[in-house]
Amino acid sequence: MPFFADDISFKVFKRSVSDNFSEITLSGPMLKVLIALDGKKNLGTIQHDLKTDVHELNKIIRNLESRKLIEKVTMSPPIVNTDFFVFLRNHLTRAMGPIAEFIMEEELQNFNVPPREMTLQSAAELVDLLARQILREEKRIAFQQTMVEKIKEFKS
Repeated sequence: MPFFADDISFKVFKRSVSDNFSEITLSGPMLKVLIALDGKKNLGTIQHDLKTDVHELNKIIRNLESRKLIEKVTMSPPIVNTDFFVFLRNHLTRAMGPIAEFIMEEELQNFNVPPREMTLQSAAELVDLLARQILREEKRIAFQQTMVEKIKEFKS
């Protein structure tokens, strides 16, 4: 499958150092895109910011990549830290009482993801599984809201 056959709006690129940069001529739109590629923003955001056509952006990205002026950034998902699990355990205990620790350990074992490798997505799934076991609705809702806020902290 060609590189650009799929949706590229979520792909992220960064500028790369080229030995022959002084010999390369860039059009105005190409230069704008090259400057916008910071290794953090995805192409959908850049397309929106620059108010450019998606097909034109695809063409420019292919051109910049063929000239080795940019490279794709592989982003690894954020991992939650040990503080998250302490926070989770404390709030689950508030919602369920002393049985919470046992339930949390059981769910972590069933989850098949070591805590040190747990992504935000996996952490959200774990919170959902644990919340389902909280019988009192008001405590379940409070637990979920607190944990959603905690997970959002990792995204910022």
